[in-house]
Amino acid sequence: LTLFSNTTDDKIGLLAPLETRFAVWLGPDATNGEWRIPDIDSILYHLYAQNLPNLGPSDTNCRSWLLEAPKLRFPDCRPFKAPLAGRGSKAIIPAERRAAAFSCAPNIIIPAAQKGASSYLFSLLYTHPQTLRPLRGSQYKEPGAYVNAVYFRQLFGRRLSRFPFHRFSEALVSIDATVTYATESRLPALRAAYDNPTAKIIFALREPVDRSFSDYRFCYRPYYYKANVGWDELITRVLPLYETCYTDRIFSTKQNSSTADLVQEAFYGTLCNDLLLRRADPNGLVRKSMYFPQVHLFATIYGLSNIIIVTSEQLRENALNVARHLTHFLGLCPFDFKELPPVHVTPVYPNPEHYWSSAVYEQYRAWIQPFNNMLFDFLHTDANTLGWGTTLKRPNNFRDELSESLLRKRNKASRRERQRKRRASIALDNRRRTKPH
Repeated sequence: LTLFSNTTDDKIGLLAPLETRFAVWLGPDATNGEWRIPDIDSILYHLYAQNLPNLGPSDTNCRSWLLEAPKLRFPDCRPFKAPLAGRGSKAIIPAERRAAAFSCAPNIIIPAAQKGASSYLFSLLYTHPQTLRPLRGSQYKEPGAYVNAVYFRQLFGRRLSRFPFHRFSEALVSIDATVTYATESRLPALRAAYDNPTAKIIFALREPVDRSFSDYRFCYRPYYYKANVGWDELITRVLPLYETCYTDRIFSTKQNSSTADLVQEAFYGTLCNDLLLRRADPNGLVRKSMYFPQVHLFATIYGLSNIIIVTSEQLRENALNVARHLTHFLGLCPFDFKELPPVHVTPVYPNPEHYWSSAVYEQYRAWIQPFNNMLFDFLHTDANTLGWGTTLKRPNNFRDELSESLLRKRNKASRRERQRKRRASIALDNRRRTKPH
């Protein structure tokens, strides 16, 4: 039997080969989110009747380590549970309940942050022989199983079918890298913990202001370019609104609740999520960079010992060392990781008039520093450890420091484009003149 996933690699293999070879194709009817018992005349029925052998990593060193390592180091495999409320709980059928009892909920969750090198981190972890990627979702990375649109509006079987099936004893883990879990609301974290309360949480973060500008570049063509809104204009318009909400109401007043709880309530509750603020910052360029309430929420639910922070600056400096540290944290077998090329790098560069300036950059960084300090104190770390210190080398792309060579390069490209159009026009005129009448 040859088993394969949606990738072309062969890192997952059978520990004991079968005598007969099968080629199985699962069409649309088999992936519509409904769990059905195979027909008695189908290959799958006889295949399962023969009891599929156990799966395991094909890497020999990893298999040897698994035989010698204590079982307590294996990541816990927890069965899926029915939704707490909503339409999904009413649509569960007995076959789906049986499927949930023998399926493993995701063991590793990467809930944030957008433009924080989560794609690179996911791609690096997926090269490990024990990890399995989702079967659905953007780039087969973000299944979105616990967002509102999936959890309440679709069949329970659709949540099950977003992750690969593997047995409890096979020492495999599945990853859910939906980076909107930490910013949508409190519910995705609670739902995921209901399925697997012992999951390991990895936050892929980036220096907050750099992340904000990278997110601006990501949204530039569909949003800000058409609206002719520069990064400076957006930040200077939004920061006073956040200042009124967070600084004036939380940091400047004494209240009975702790500051951490107040910040989390403001972030996820209605205090700092009014319509005016949402319209001023529709893509959450400032909100997504406020990491402390996001990390604090997941630490409250999963425990701080099950959470680790990885920054894009650390990955840029030594990705292999970060990957080796993560394998120890996750309880996976040691593995010789290889360097990967950049993954999902935003290729869009805004027009010079829309670039960030040094003045607004420093203003934004000074405003968000109290939230960074809360994060450092909570995690017992500092800016230099995360790679966010003052010695961080920043790209020379501020609007007031744009090099003349960059402007000349853009002008040269525009000149070549004009010359190309002129040659095409001349060629078209020549064809029209030579065309017989």
